[in-house]
Amino acid sequence: LFAGIIEWSMVNGYSELVTATDLRFERILKRAGWPMQRLGEPVRIGNTTAIAGTLPIDAASFRNACPTHYRSELSPDALATLRSAA
Repeated sequence: LFAGIIEWSMVNGYSELVTATDLRFERILKRAGWPMQRLGEPVRIGNTTAIAGTLPIDAASFRNACPTHYRSELSPDALATLRSAA
């Protein structure tokens, strides 16, 4: 999923993703090789602790998050754009 998000974002010209997520999900991103840069301190919202941050959209992040048998659903032209950026 992360590789697909990064791939689609790169092909569409994005360089970073801004998100607010559950603090536990931040650990999942880090384990997947896509660490989030925090924009502030965690905040308690209802039953969860949330954190805001940015995620890089680049070839290194794509390689880190990409599973071995990843198969793209993007068009050949879109993939050519992605490969040239890598």
